Amino acid sequence: MKYKKPIVLGVLNVSPESKQKDSVAISEKAIIKRARFLRKYDASFIDIGARSTSNRVKKIDEKTELKRLLPAIKLLKENGYKVSVDTWSTNTAIRCLENGADMINFTSGIYDAKLLENLKKYDAWLIMTYMPYNDPYAMDSSKPESFSIKKIMDYFELRIKSAKKYGLKKIIIDPNLGIGHQKLDISVKRNWNMIKINNIGKFKKFHCPVMVAVPRSNNVKRINFLTSCILKNKADFIRTHDPDIVNRLLSVKMVNAYISIGSNINPEENIKKCINLLKSDFNIISISNYYESKPYGYHKQQNFINFVVKINTELSPHKLLGKLQLIEKNLDRRRIIKNGPRTIDLDILLYGSKVINDKDLIIPHKGLLERDFMLIPLLDIDSNVVYPVTEKKIKLLKRDIKYYQILRKIDEPIHDERTI
Repeated sequence: MKYKKPIVLGVLNVSPESKQKDSVAISEKAIIKRARFLRKYDASFIDIGARSTSNRVKKIDEKTELKRLLPAIKLLKENGYKVSVDTWSTNTAIRCLENGADMINFTSGIYDAKLLENLKKYDAWLIMTYMPYNDPYAMDSSKPESFSIKKIMDYFELRIKSAKKYGLKKIIIDPNLGIGHQKLDISVKRNWNMIKINNIGKFKKFHCPVMVAVPRSNNVKRINFLTSCILKNKADFIRTHDPDIVNRLLSVKMVNAYISIGSNINPEENIKKCINLLKSDFNIISISNYYESKPYGYHKQQNFINFVVKINTELSPHKLLGKLQLIEKNLDRRRIIKNGPRTIDLDILLYGSKVINDKDLIIPHKGLLERDFMLIPLLDIDSNVVYPVTEKKIKLLKRDIKYYQILRKIDEPIHDERTI
């Protein structure tokens, strides 16, 4: 089945110890208030969880989990809501199905016959979540698992075959962005998450809808970025604490743009400041390698550090130009000598597939194909990017380079990779 837009699961936690306080609802009044908010922004299912997976809080047993879940399910069903239950307990899942749950968001790696039989009996959806540690509680005492897309694919293939033997047809798979082990560095977790998001299309080979859950964050920019990436990669279902963000992004056309950046006045300091300013306004998708380059145009000055950043934005090309010029102004960019020394220089190389040629802005940048310090970093990020004027891949146009300014690739990144 193809979905015109993703089906949204809105999160409602009946676990008072949960750290996501805006999703917590304990009283009947609070549960209905939260559910109304989720439905207002087009959540089709209310996904209820009763156990926090944080290793900083007390672990909850099945008895307490059911005590929290069953009244909430009853209340929501009486008020016309479709209910998904987030659990890794077979017994809890079955009891919730008996009490009207429409979907089980199963976060254990172990599927027994009783669970599959009851899912079939109640004609309920199964969300099959990638869980290499058996369950979230077991993860705390386990060593971090290795990561590969093949490993995730093998995991799903085995379990989907087993589920289909019991006649299950309503199966959703979730590669699980929230599975990062506590012992892993945050930059590693984020890298793995982006790999999973970028492989949503590959997961669809099983002919099951793919769901991706947006990891919770106090950084709204981060939530916007991850949500937009998930939507761009065409997840069929999306689980979120923030359906208002999903709703807004679905109505806004987001565009990828490539920005060339250079500096030869206190370059390391100004580059770090520039990236922090970009992060405050845009979703940074990727940053190229850094290169030391000879100055172009005006030679009596220090060498430059050049690189390219790929961003995702809803701004128009001209508004994007205005934002970049404001960043240059904030970093004391002065135009005294043409192509002279500068604290920072930001140029739009590409903006989606747009071709613009007016007095204020030229896209693609007129120097893109001629200057190696623009073209080579761009290809670091995306070797298959297309030049919109000729509709040819840019890597096939490297022969057009006229100005070879790059002296060397800089080994270490200047920005803090953990913050991107």
